[in-house]
Amino acid sequence: MKKQYIFLVSVAVIFLLLAGCGGGIGGGPTPPAEYKITVSVSPSEVYEEEETHCWAEVQPTPPVGVVIKWKQFPSSPAGSFEPLQGESVIWKAPLDVPDATTFSLVAYFELLGKTYEGSATIVVLPKGSPPVNPPSISIEYPSDEQVVGSGTLLTVLGSIYQGSSALRELQVLDSDGTILQRWSVSSSGAFRVDLSNFGSPGRKTIRVRAVDSAGLYAEQTLQIVNDDGQLDGAAREFLRKYCSDAYGRTIRFGELTTGPYTVPVNVYLDSSLSSHLTEVKDALEEAEKFWKHYTGIEFRYINSYPPRPQDPKTPVIGIGAWWDKEGPGGAVAVTTRGSQQDVHELTDVGIVLYKGWLSWPQDTQIGALTHELGHALVTASEIEEFGFRCVLWPILTSVNDQIIPTIMQRAVHLLYNNSPGWQP
Repeated sequence: MKKQYIFLVSVAVIFLLLAGCGGGIGGGPTPPAEYKITVSVSPSEVYEEEETHCWAEVQPTPPVGVVIKWKQFPSSPAGSFEPLQGESVIWKAPLDVPDATTFSLVAYFELLGKTYEGSATIVVLPKGSPPVNPPSISIEYPSDEQVVGSGTLLTVLGSIYQGSSALRELQVLDSDGTILQRWSVSSSGAFRVDLSNFGSPGRKTIRVRAVDSAGLYAEQTLQIVNDDGQLDGAAREFLRKYCSDAYGRTIRFGELTTGPYTVPVNVYLDSSLSSHLTEVKDALEEAEKFWKHYTGIEFRYINSYPPRPQDPKTPVIGIGAWWDKEGPGGAVAVTTRGSQQDVHELTDVGIVLYKGWLSWPQDTQIGALTHELGHALVTASEIEEFGFRCVLWPILTSVNDQIIPTIMQRAVHLLYNNSPGWQP
């Protein structure tokens, strides 16, 4: 009991001195506009040599003189656009399609060396064949351009629905039509997939497709920049903004000269958890899997809290609870970043769970612990700039909604693969 009391009191004191959850630090310059093209077609199913109307809407409005061009995919058998460019055109379907066939009608323009594009799909039927119902797909995340690179995962969240034929697979295609990744699917509903293969480097549009057993498909496009140099630069800016002290010195968890990729993070479970230990362990296991999946960090449990100052160099995340108390400001969990061996190394981090945590469904309990591990390993600050699905968004959500953005993934890699004292 004495050890428990010392642990929890020390965490409380640290919390008063080093508030674990605060706002971000500073801001940066407003980035240049990134354009999004939304394409609509009507009707979305035609017979050979019939026409469909195509519209392209660009947000924000591009400069005067920008010309929208059109193309189809696959390019053969070839239909025809009239006129060849503009916000509104007519596409005439090709002749001699052997079976019901899906085409992507793509609107695009070039500006300052970048190409922006959007697409919609249309089904062309052989004359005399009955109508068909293709699958459909929607993407909820991401909605804006993403910077990616080697070793990062880009999570895509969305939904797919079956048409006339059974669903077969999800595909991700590079800008040249090469299939980068594919997953088997058999039922309608929400999906969550991680892209790890981004194909050729550069800024481009990739397509996420739902394909059925008849070969018909529906797709949505994602804008990405596959550039390790640009990703590194963004990650270093993240570290300077969120992981530095007032003097610009980088702060991280632990005396880990080789990083947690080869040295697991020590986790100590305090006896104050005992009345709900199984529940906590189950949630913590999933939270740890989440961090390992996105960053490679592994965890190990230790049976005793290392003494201080006799063992000042053993970094530990200690987890305890006050099940009979409300958290500060209504929080269900609080992370505190404690004693520093030196300005670069946080050797003690405490996570305290409060009674509100117990009333949440399991996936939200997991989300809360996932969030708090982020405060232990990355930054005490809340992060709003990546949107509410970011694991360090200030309002906790279900783990099913959470991601670690690619920029943060690379930042963690840099943080824990460099020696103490390294500066981004």
